[in-house]
Amino acid sequence: MKDELKIVKDLNPKLGEVLDKFKEQDAFIEEAKNGENTLYLIKENKKVYIHSKYNPKLEAERLCEQFEINEDANHILFVGVGLGYHILYILERYPNVKFSIFEPNKSILKIFIEGFNFTKYKKRLIEIFINIETINNRQVFFKNFSEKAVDIVLPITKQLEKEEINSFYKELSTAMDARRYEMGVNAFLQKRWPINAIMNLPKLLSTPNLLTDLNGSNFKDKPAIIVAAGPSLEQDIEFIRKIKSEGSAYIFAVGSGVHALIKNDIMPDAFFSVDPNPINTKVFEKIKEKKLKIPLVFGSTIYFETIENYPGELVHFYLNEDKFSKYLIDYDETLIVYDAVTVANMTIQALVKLNMNPIILAGQNLAYLNDQIYSKGIEYSHRPIDITDQERLKQIYTTSVFGEELATSEGLLKMKESLESYVKVTSDVTFINTTKNGAHIEGTKFMPIEDVIETILVRKNIVNEDWLIGKKTIDHKIINKNFKELEYSFDELMKLCNKNAEYLAEILKCNETGNYSKVEIYYSAFDKLLELIQENLFFTLFIRPISRVQYENFVIKSTEVISIKAPRVKVNKFNEVFGSYLKTIYASVIYMQPAFYQLKQSNSFDEIIYKEDTK
Repeated sequence: MKDELKIVKDLNPKLGEVLDKFKEQDAFIEEAKNGENTLYLIKENKKVYIHSKYNPKLEAERLCEQFEINEDANHILFVGVGLGYHILYILERYPNVKFSIFEPNKSILKIFIEGFNFTKYKKRLIEIFINIETINNRQVFFKNFSEKAVDIVLPITKQLEKEEINSFYKELSTAMDARRYEMGVNAFLQKRWPINAIMNLPKLLSTPNLLTDLNGSNFKDKPAIIVAAGPSLEQDIEFIRKIKSEGSAYIFAVGSGVHALIKNDIMPDAFFSVDPNPINTKVFEKIKEKKLKIPLVFGSTIYFETIENYPGELVHFYLNEDKFSKYLIDYDETLIVYDAVTVANMTIQALVKLNMNPIILAGQNLAYLNDQIYSKGIEYSHRPIDITDQERLKQIYTTSVFGEELATSEGLLKMKESLESYVKVTSDVTFINTTKNGAHIEGTKFMPIEDVIETILVRKNIVNEDWLIGKKTIDHKIINKNFKELEYSFDELMKLCNKNAEYLAEILKCNETGNYSKVEIYYSAFDKLLELIQENLFFTLFIRPISRVQYENFVIKSTEVISIKAPRVKVNKFNEVFGSYLKTIYASVIYMQPAFYQLKQSNSFDEIIYKEDTK
């Protein structure tokens, strides 16, 4: 019993803590008519049997014949365990399948753990849990659950624990959707973040940092309006013009919101942008064409071409996905703004760090209004301001600031949730949403902008026109030292990869000749070098982020290789998993080289002096 419980606790410490604290018992073992053990629960002072009172093992075998399990199934989720008769039957019948266990009843689960042979099956066990919160490693579980997976639900468990099981699958569906979305975003952006960080370094070294280099008294306890591109913005334009003329709040445009302001001849105090994708250049086209002097506050992983030849002043802030500048400049963690679904979220984070208060949202619909997604005056060739027929078919609903049902999309809803996740935990700042007919944003107070002007923005001329003046604080000696260490680590990485390529060639040679006497030695040598590769500075900063999705898949699949016994099968699988990831590393290095070459050819590591405060 102690050994089995230890295995479970080692696999899932979260579950171990829950079971240690659980003292109640409503499940009990009883001898069946044929001498085998059966199990029953006490429900309303009555016995409810989980298994047959006569022949529980035969019952389990007949039950298992009803389950449809494809031969290519690689993972089974057992919902409800009882004493595990059906689990043992299926695991023996499908010796290569991995499995997870979900049992909502703690008393049953404790009895099951005491009697199950985890020592025999622990290499195949992915997860064991009582609810979604006690899943120990969601990444691994979701990966196994989503690929060729089968669910086997014990009928009596489905009957007794209906609400808990339904709740689990509902939460699991939400979590899986979020995971798929995250993986999709990561797959799309994983190469953009590091490249942009390298290409943007010269701008970071030559422009002021929003949070360290400017005079904080210009912002402390001053109101800020974040102007987004939602269709309700046109209702508030004249009020924003009034705020601008009176200087009663800083006006910051985010994303496409800048175009609605430009269209109405309102120049914001700054334009915030963070998008790492090439499509971001579309937002900048008119500003560059008209050579507008709107200050740009950019995130350090913004698509690099958007800030080239920008006509206005530039100010930057650091994003958490930018591992390069964090290592090179060695700035404090408190300066980091965390990546989010929406630029408004990241802008709010920066303004909170500037101690601005209150923070007012305008044009933040996060929903459709009269079938519009953008405010009038925002025109793009790649998409209309009105929703498409396809978007209309996929629309979902949320609650408006007036408590009414409002059409929106899955993407806009994720933006809303992103905002709410930050706003709700920032208790020392007042957040006001002025967006008429927009989505309700939990944590904000809805107030029409005209009322905000009358009751909150009562002080005039609080905007300091010279807020961009500051003093640079970067230490170039540290930057140069760190860059030299990075160059050295790159050389070391290539040596390690080249040596592992040699070991891989020897492993494949063993397969060709059929002589496997030295193959384990090469496996071991490859594995040791792979550990050094994963600890390498250049790999950590660039290769892993660039191949994030591939790396996660590699980590999961690498465990499959260890359990294979047949030499030829193992070599083929090793080459498929380890060999493929080695190729991914080489491909990532080739992808990075042009950006690094361009950076080394620049004068970015020379001392740079820019406009300083001489007062």
